Amino acid sequence: NENYADYILDLNSNFDVTLQKLVLEVQKFLDLESNGVVDGNFWAHLTAPMQRAFDLTAYDKKTIRERIVYFAIKHLQYRSAELEEENLGPWVRAYMNGLDNKSQFWCQGFVCTILDQTFSSFGKRFDKYYANTVTCEVMREHAAASGLLVNRTQLMEGAYLPQVGDIVLYLSGSKQEAHHVEIIYDVLDPTIGNIMTIGGNTNFAGSSHGVGVFLVDRNYRTRDVEIVKLVTEL
Repeated sequence: NENYADYILDLNSNFDVTLQKLVLEVQKFLDLESNGVVDGNFWAHLTAPMQRAFDLTAYDKKTIRERIVYFAIKHLQYRSAELEEENLGPWVRAYMNGLDNKSQFWCQGFVCTILDQTFSSFGKRFDKYYANTVTCEVMREHAAASGLLVNRTQLMEGAYLPQVGDIVLYLSGSKQEAHHVEIIYDVLDPTIGNIMTIGGNTNFAGSSHGVGVFLVDRNYRTRDVEIVKLVTEL
């Protein structure tokens, strides 16, 4: 049933009855020959959502703002999600340099992945402009040093209006450090601060410790946020 998993298994050399039963169920779901054999064709179908999400073909998306939104939405389209609510699974590992466990909060890893896809589609390296990190606060500090960070005061005074493709950092705690990050998908009403974002490790309610990639309604004027500008001149 798509994102719902009946079994969570460690694959090893012991191809037992339970694993064969699961292979047969998945083959039936994918409309493949139900033979219980894990061959190249079965594996290609099994991994197709990730292959498509990570494909760098940009089609008619010409600007960097168009492309960052396009690449981000593909991960939503192909239902990037955890296997459980504890930062586990192949999508998490893809964003977190091969790691997944309770401590691997992957929102920043998702954003850096989308930056990487976007800049790579232009033949450029994103880490020339942004920190290649899985930690929100590191991204924030690097952006500040690079002159790309718009702080809370500047946002409230209207010194900068957030744009599609910019990155939103959510602050918390007595030190007001970044703990969550998303990409602006759409600017709904700049006069009052309404935006729509796309982010990883969130949910329909906009949690910073959710289960997948989601679109979320936000307001940057009523939240403790800062903006990292998207570099548009490569």
